[in-house]
Amino acid sequence: MSEPSASRLLTIFVIHPSQFLTDFRGHGDGLTAFGFISQLARRGHRLHVAVEAADLRDPLPPNVTLHPITLRTSWGPLRRIEYMLKVRALFNRLRKHERFDVAHQFNPVYSGLSLALLGSGIPIVLGTYIPEWPNGAARALRGFAKALVAAPQQAAAAALLLTTPAARPRLPLARMLGRKIHYLGNGIDIDRFRPGDKPAPGDQTILFLAQLARKKGVFTLLDAFAQVALRFPAAQLWIAGDGVDGVAVRRQAQTMEAADRVRFFGALEHSATSQFYRESAVYCMPSFGEPYGMTALEAMACAKPVIATNTGGPRYLVPEAGGRHVPPGDSAALAGALEEILASEPLRAEMGRYNRAYIEREFAWDRVIERLETIYGAVIAK
Repeated sequence: MSEPSASRLLTIFVIHPSQFLTDFRGHGDGLTAFGFISQLARRGHRLHVAVEAADLRDPLPPNVTLHPITLRTSWGPLRRIEYMLKVRALFNRLRKHERFDVAHQFNPVYSGLSLALLGSGIPIVLGTYIPEWPNGAARALRGFAKALVAAPQQAAAAALLLTTPAARPRLPLARMLGRKIHYLGNGIDIDRFRPGDKPAPGDQTILFLAQLARKKGVFTLLDAFAQVALRFPAAQLWIAGDGVDGVAVRRQAQTMEAADRVRFFGALEHSATSQFYRESAVYCMPSFGEPYGMTALEAMACAKPVIATNTGGPRYLVPEAGGRHVPPGDSAALAGALEEILASEPLRAEMGRYNRAYIEREFAWDRVIERLETIYGAVIAK
């Protein structure tokens, strides 16, 4: 068990880990929350976790207790109020025999939930926040309504964790929150996501691993691959995932001259993704506004170069020395970046080495949890 950087072992109350806590299903928020919880437990901290829904393949360690919150209300606003009331009741029961040091609500930080512990006397940490997808005019009003609830929630918190500067719009009062704001990336299991033992020289496989949805840029990638395929006869495009536009994506792929070099693998369990990263030459994330970009970090941990759009989280996560940034929706720019990387095996190797070292330094779970313990220690000291 690793030694914590906090001055002592803590007892942590998790207000809401994610809408769905899991250690194996393809649910990004649930996997990330599980990572934080399991890594904090591995370092010896005691955690009580209020959980709305969960599907875990492996048992959690004995210093983690899950407390299911059963909800009977289906309408969104009332459902959250019911959750808040039940979480406060749970907290009041537990604190009769537990001395809590800090409470934490993980992403997504649903508006208002942490207000359930208002007046409890323990510091509350919110996040990590990730940016939201770019909103159209129809969603702007809902965003404003959420901000009215989020503002007092954030003002009452002791610390707010943002994954990247792209998440600052999630804080309506960002200018007033000052030192409460901390930047903390989500952690990567660098043992599971690691370079392959035998790199494939000359490999020219492009990997896309995401929902098959227009906002993920998959149609832009197909247009770009049609150009790339003309120059690189051995190039292949691997598409892993499913989604609302799956039929349209397959239909467009079938009309391409290089249709026989586009392969579909469907949705993958999280445990299977590392092998796909290792067997590809370059990872491509052409999203129109990716909130974070965990798959980009996983590919980088596997020593792969990454091409991403210059918006949202990837703009800050993918270093210039380890990949390329292109404008969203620009198939010509995407094709140019792919061609540059596919044309040079030494460039791919150099980018891969840089990315692996970068992940080990900045995003390995031990590094991330050490930073979180430091934040916990600071808010408890106040």
